[in-house]
Amino acid sequence: SSGRLFQGFDGLSATKNPRKKGLTLDFSNIHSKIDDESYLTDGTLDLPIDWIPSMRGIRFMDLPSFLRTTNPNDIMFDFMGEEAQNCLNASTIIFNSFDALEHEVLEAFTSKFNYPNTYTIGPLHLLCRNVPESEVKSLNSSLWKPDSHCLQWLDQRERDSVVYVNYGSVATMSVQHFQEFAWGLANSKQPFLWIVRPDILQESICEGVPMICWPFFADQQTNCRYSCTEWGIGMEINHDVNREEVEELVRQMMEGEKGQKMRVKARDWKKKAEEATTIGGSSYNNFDKFIEKALHYKEK
Repeated sequence: SSGRLFQGFDGLSATKNPRKKGLTLDFSNIHSKIDDESYLTDGTLDLPIDWIPSMRGIRFMDLPSFLRTTNPNDIMFDFMGEEAQNCLNASTIIFNSFDALEHEVLEAFTSKFNYPNTYTIGPLHLLCRNVPESEVKSLNSSLWKPDSHCLQWLDQRERDSVVYVNYGSVATMSVQHFQEFAWGLANSKQPFLWIVRPDILQESICEGVPMICWPFFADQQTNCRYSCTEWGIGMEINHDVNREEVEELVRQMMEGEKGQKMRVKARDWKKKAEEATTIGGSSYNNFDKFIEKALHYKEK
């Protein structure tokens, strides 16, 4: 997401040596409040961040988790700061996104850093539909053999009737949270499929499916904010989850008026993603420009 990347770039741009000074120097009134872990419960997370262009109303809790560390020498904090600077030294930056989804953020990014060679070429898995049939299309990045036994069960369900449950491949939860989610899903009386695999926000957008979000770490906090507030396709669940809330939100999403409105909005985003990656679309054209620029650079 360009929005997630822009947060890191903008914070780091205020320091000449981000590895030593740290992004927290740019947090102004918030910086003095995150010297210890008490900021997690004292209301600091609700404070607004007003220095990131195009990201109106964003709160401290909506920043990626690696930016909220109290340790300026944190490995991920240090790594992401270094990578942000490396990106600004590159001749071109590409985003696995599409213009309509994050237009304001992309405009602010190019304006803030005076960086004209920025291209959105996603969603990549939709763009790949334009690749001619070949053995390359059969390649899979997964290290695990897919289990397809669930497909027969899914084929017996009505369209748009199954809750897809996925917490990602590296997130961890307490036994209590696990039980609350399980009982909440069971009590909702909705059929669900619970799997373990990477959580990919763009898959939901490209399939026109709204989401119930429980952000855990990394960029999930920002994804949740945009899904629920900017794109209108998500409902956020409380971090300290309980089964009653899970049941209520699942019922709202599957049977309620709010859920129906989100389905309409999600289908609209699906259409825009498909338009961006078809011949003549923004991502399709940007990919052509990127390849042309890369070939020209190679000839030099």
